This record gives sequence, C-alpha cells and structure tokens, in this order.
Amino acid sequence: MSWSIPPTACWAPRPEPGRGGSPPLTTFPLWIWSTIGLGHQENEPVRLLLADLVDRRTRPQGERARPPPHPPWSWTSPAEIPEACATLADVRIDVFTIFPGLVGGFAGQALLGRAQERGLLDLRVHDLRSETTDVHRTVDDSPFGGGAGMVLMAEPVYTVVEQVRPPRPLFLLGPAGRRLDQALARELAAGPGFSLLCGRYEGVDARVADGLCDDELSIGDYVLGGGEVAALVVLESVGRLVPGVMGNAESGDDESFGEGLLEHPHYTRPAEFRDMSVPAVLRSGDHARIARWRRAQALARTVERRPDLIEARGGLSDDDRTLLAELDELDG
Repeated sequence: MSWSIPPTACWAPRPEPGRGGSPPLTTFPLWIWSTIGLGHQENEPVRLLLADLVDRRTRPQGERARPPPHPPWSWTSPAEIPEACATLADVRIDVFTIFPGLVGGFAGQALLGRAQERGLLDLRVHDLRSETTDVHRTVDDSPFGGGAGMVLMAEPVYTVVEQVRPPRPLFLLGPAGRRLDQALARELAAGPGFSLLCGRYEGVDARVADGLCDDELSIGDYVLGGGEVAALVVLESVGRLVPGVMGNAESGDDESFGEGLLEHPHYTRPAEFRDMSVPAVLRSGDHARIARWRRAQALARTVERRPDLIEARGGLSDDDRTLLAELDELDG
C-alpha cells in the first residue's frame, strides 16, 4: 500500500458549476475531482487546467506553451492523477517503513502538512508489508550464523522499492552513513527529491544496502529501535528548507548552524518577567545595533557551548574578536 499526504499535494482552479467560459481562480483539491471522475468529458475544464499547470511548471522559461500530449479526457483513471500532480511539487520525498501511520501522522501536521497542501512537497509513505504474500505479512527472519534479534529481509524491501521507483538517492537510515547536518539538509532541500528506507529489528539484510540503496544516512551516534524517528528528523530538517515552506525566507539563515554558529537568544512579551528583563538593545529600535548584538551573542554562545563549531569555521576572525569585545557595550 502506498499513499500520499494529502492523497495528492496538488491544487488547481475550480470551475464554477453550470457556467461556461474560464473558471474562477478558486483553489480546490484535485483529489476531490479525481473521486468524481476526471475521465468524464463533462469535466474537461478541470483536465485542461491540470494539463496547463503541468506544462507551466515543467517547460523551460521563455518556451511557448505546449498542447497536452494527449486529449485530457484520456485520463480515464484517478490513479493517473497523482503522477501528473507530482510534477507540480518542488521536492518529492518517499519513505519506506513498516509503520506508515507513524511517519504519515507526523508529516501531515504543522509546517510539513501545510507544505504538502500548497504543493511544495510531495511526500509519499510506503508500507514495506504491502507486497508480502503470507498471512502474517512477514518482513523479518532470523540471522544466518545465529545471534539475537531478527533481520529485515531483502525480498519485501526490493519488491516494494522496485515497484514504486522512488526518487534517488535512496538512503538507508543507519549508523554507518554520513551524519545529517545543516549543510546536508540544505543540499537535499535544493534537489528534486530523495528517498528514505527505515530499518527495524536487529538490522537490515546487507544485500539491501549493497544492491538497492545508494548511500546511508545517520542522525547521530546513538541507538534507536528503528529508522522511523530518524526519518522524521530528516523530513523536518530538510522539508522546512524547501523554498517557500517557511513564511519568512530569512528564517533558515538566522537559525543555529545557518552560518556555523549557534543562534542568538530570543525574547517576546512581556518585557519584564519575574525580575528578568529583555535586553534594552532589543527595545531600542536601532536595527543596526540589534543586528550587531545578535551576531555578538551568537558568537559568544558558540564559543562557550560549542567550541568545536568555532574550530570548524577556522577560528575567530578579527571582526569576530572585535564584535565580542563590544558585547558589554551593546548590552547596555
């Protein structure tokens, strides 16, 4: 079983029932139209609009509009709609797991859920048990050579992945992979898409990593019960960096690790709380001074709490040292 959240992350103008001419620009989820039958010729305006949306999002800039590759009414099955809609999303991410509800429930909420509704993310969650043939829907077996625990079998994983043909690279979530950091999150968010395979039990048959996956991805040096929680970390860290997902385009730049530094402290109302005051500089209205204070605070916090990040940046520059020396004055 494979499903998207929502069924398709694609929206199109809704035709006004009973009236001819161009439909009004009212957004309506296309999956609703798929349930009433896009194969019926009376729904031709919707099909034409979908063809036009796909064309505008996929043709090179400056190139003239192209006619639909075949009559729109030849889309006779709702099953064809997700593939057409997928071309409209900026980034597609597929997740393979034995707990699709765990991943899907999280990813359908908050920022990621809104990104899918707006067509910025095409997130698809696939159940690794969906192609099993036995009554128990078995996906694991005991390891050759003996030992504790069970191993996720190669056959059900290969079957589902090859049937879906997900976007590459396909990452196996595990401790041997490249560690996820902000730089990698930005790299993945800038691409067309990728896929994640969640391990379970004692591990995954090595032939999955050797012959099916492109690489491994780790979120840190600790042990989890499976890859689902790691997948949620990747989805959250990458999805929010896809252009347009965060309301303020500068939000991702100001956060921790955006420039290899921890983020400056934040405050909101009230200005006084239990004998603790918001720094006067933040209430001064002097935006240049506020920017210097925030930069100085980010440097100071990173020097104190994560000196390894300073070392990775090649140490403090002369400007950094000057700014740190001004911190007391900026605080006043």
